[in-house]
Amino acid sequence: MRRPRKLRRADSGTNGNHDIGYRKPPIAGRWKPGQSGNPSGQRKATKTVAQAIDETLMRKMTIEEDGRPITLTLQELILRNLGYAAAQQDTNAIKILFALKDRYQESSATKFDPAELDPNDRAIIEGYLEKIQGAADTGGSPTSRSSEPSATGDNTCAGDVRPDQKSTDGESS
Repeated sequence: MRRPRKLRRADSGTNGNHDIGYRKPPIAGRWKPGQSGNPSGQRKATKTVAQAIDETLMRKMTIEEDGRPITLTLQELILRNLGYAAAQQDTNAIKILFALKDRYQESSATKFDPAELDPNDRAIIEGYLEKIQGAADTGGSPTSRSSEPSATGDNTCAGDVRPDQKSTDGESS
């Protein structure tokens, strides 16, 4: 329930006997008859679409994470959700995320060097690629997906396609 707004009485010397408060300015600060609220006559500049998008993306939002509220810009929140979708093996999200990464990469220090991979990570990636190639060689469709995790527990989908592979339905990835 809202609190009622407090009004204060004006001094009897300058404003007579009237209330001053929300939407009730002092008499001395009110518009005079015939006075313009925009004396220079200039209109506000209209926003471009790019400015409107930038303003929207920079709007702060508060979300709850691990029971604590955190404040992020809408842009950060969208990228975070895109990352979560990519982690859930959404191929469109993966493509978009890597395209954004390639497009907006700022320094050579963030480039991926396969030679620097941990041997365990390299073995996992090579096993995954062999599994995909084996599925493609046995006639498995690159667009069909297995919804159940494999017996090894690695949660990879049989229908995933490497970026250098072309799909059989005529579209290139």
